[in-house]
Amino acid sequence: MKMLRVLFFVTTMVAVILGEQQRCSAAEKAANDPLIIFSSNRGGSWAIWSVLPDGSGLSQISKPAKEEQDVDPAFNSDGSRVLWTATRGGKAGRGGRARDGSDVKRVCDGDQGGWSPDSKSIVLRRGGELGTRELASGKEKVVSESNIPFKSKEGEKKFVKIK
Repeated sequence: MKMLRVLFFVTTMVAVILGEQQRCSAAEKAANDPLIIFSSNRGGSWAIWSVLPDGSGLSQISKPAKEEQDVDPAFNSDGSRVLWTATRGGKAGRGGRARDGSDVKRVCDGDQGGWSPDSKSIVLRRGGELGTRELASGKEKVVSESNIPFKSKEGEKKFVKIK
């Protein structure tokens, strides 16, 4: 009986340790994995691809339909999620997924976005304005003046004034 208790205890501890290793390994892998992401039309439509620095492991990670495009990919700060601009139904939006390919979703309308340093929100362009979006709540805030061009018709550089 004592031997069974010891065996049960050891088995339970191994299961707890392995479970913790699996939970940590995804974040550790993202932090240590030198994966490169980019957009390319090598498969027809513009899509998001990944590759290792030595050129191996080339993989298409988004699958847009013929008339759709996925561009401007970026990892979040810990490397666990990818965000990109996706056109679906003729409308641009920010799409994303987990690094492992799970949890694919459209985040919101808009384009040309980026991650906040803590990965809890994104910045994006929509309707000539720059805004932020909190990912957990979906709360958005406009942070630029309306309809400021990035270049004038004369080619002069313009800067966006942040509120």
